[in-house]
Amino acid sequence: MKKLDFLTIPILIAIHFISVGLFKLSLIPFIVFGMGFFGIVLAIIQYLHEEFRYKRFFIVYWRILDLIVIIIYFVLLVYQVVQVI
Repeated sequence: MKKLDFLTIPILIAIHFISVGLFKLSLIPFIVFGMGFFGIVLAIIQYLHEEFRYKRFFIVYWRILDLIVIIIYFVLLVYQVVQVI
Protein backbone atom coordinates (compact mmCIF):
# COMPACT_ATOMS: atom_id res chain seq x y z
CA MET A 1 0.00 0.00 0.00
CA LYS A 2 1.09 3.52 -0.72
CA LYS A 3 1.04 6.57 1.52
CA LEU A 4 -1.87 8.01 -0.42
CA ASP A 5 -3.98 4.99 0.49
CA PHE A 6 -3.71 5.88 4.17
CA LEU A 7 -4.62 9.53 3.61
CA THR A 8 -8.12 8.85 2.34
CA ILE A 9 -9.70 8.51 5.80
CA PRO A 10 -8.18 11.74 7.25
CA ILE A 11 -9.15 13.59 4.06
CA LEU A 12 -12.72 12.30 4.42
CA ILE A 13 -12.75 13.62 7.98
CA ALA A 14 -11.49 16.99 6.74
CA ILE A 15 -14.20 17.00 4.04
CA HIS A 16 -16.78 16.43 6.77
CA PHE A 17 -15.63 19.40 8.83
CA ILE A 18 -15.24 21.73 5.84
CA SER A 19 -18.66 20.80 4.42
CA VAL A 20 -20.37 21.27 7.79
CA GLY A 21 -18.70 24.66 8.12
CA LEU A 22 -19.69 25.75 4.62
CA PHE A 23 -23.11 24.19 4.06
CA LYS A 24 -24.24 23.19 7.59
CA LEU A 25 -24.51 19.72 6.05
CA SER A 26 -22.05 16.84 5.95
CA LEU A 27 -21.18 15.52 2.50
CA ILE A 28 -19.99 12.19 3.92
CA PRO A 29 -23.32 10.33 3.41
CA PHE A 30 -23.40 11.45 -0.23
CA ILE A 31 -19.78 10.43 -0.76
CA VAL A 32 -20.35 7.01 0.85
CA PHE A 33 -23.44 6.43 -1.30
CA GLY A 34 -21.47 7.47 -4.39
CA MET A 35 -18.60 5.15 -3.41
CA GLY A 36 -20.98 2.22 -3.12
CA PHE A 37 -22.72 2.99 -6.39
CA PHE A 38 -19.37 3.40 -8.13
CA GLY A 39 -18.20 0.06 -6.74
CA ILE A 40 -21.26 -1.72 -8.08
CA VAL A 41 -20.88 -0.12 -11.52
CA LEU A 42 -17.16 -0.91 -11.63
CA ALA A 43 -17.81 -4.54 -10.67
CA ILE A 44 -20.42 -4.89 -13.42
CA ILE A 45 -18.12 -3.30 -16.00
CA GLN A 46 -15.22 -5.57 -15.07
CA TYR A 47 -17.46 -8.62 -15.11
CA LEU A 48 -18.81 -7.79 -18.57
CA HIS A 49 -15.48 -6.92 -20.19
CA GLU A 50 -13.19 -9.52 -18.67
CA GLU A 51 -12.89 -12.11 -15.99
CA PHE A 52 -13.59 -10.51 -12.64
CA ARG A 53 -10.52 -10.48 -10.37
CA TYR A 54 -10.78 -9.18 -6.81
CA LYS A 55 -7.22 -7.86 -6.63
CA ARG A 56 -7.57 -5.79 -9.80
CA PHE A 57 -11.03 -4.58 -8.76
CA PHE A 58 -9.89 -3.30 -5.37
CA ILE A 59 -6.75 -1.64 -6.75
CA VAL A 60 -8.71 0.21 -9.44
CA TYR A 61 -11.55 1.03 -7.02
CA TRP A 62 -9.31 2.39 -4.28
CA ARG A 63 -7.10 4.45 -6.62
CA ILE A 64 -10.05 6.10 -8.33
CA LEU A 65 -11.62 6.81 -4.94
CA ASP A 66 -8.36 8.38 -3.76
CA LEU A 67 -8.46 10.68 -6.76
CA ILE A 68 -12.13 11.58 -6.32
CA VAL A 69 -11.75 12.27 -2.58
CA ILE A 70 -8.73 14.52 -3.18
CA ILE A 71 -10.59 16.44 -5.91
CA ILE A 72 -13.62 16.94 -3.63
CA TYR A 73 -11.32 18.13 -0.84
CA PHE A 74 -9.54 20.68 -3.04
CA VAL A 75 -12.80 21.97 -4.52
CA LEU A 76 -14.21 22.50 -1.02
CA LEU A 77 -10.97 24.09 0.12
CA VAL A 78 -10.93 26.54 -2.81
CA TYR A 79 -14.63 27.31 -2.25
CA GLN A 80 -13.94 28.04 1.41
CA VAL A 81 -11.01 30.33 0.58
CA VAL A 82 -13.06 32.20 -2.05
CA GLN A 83 -15.89 32.66 0.44
CA VAL A 84 -13.50 34.18 2.99
CA ILE A 85 -12.15 36.63 0.42
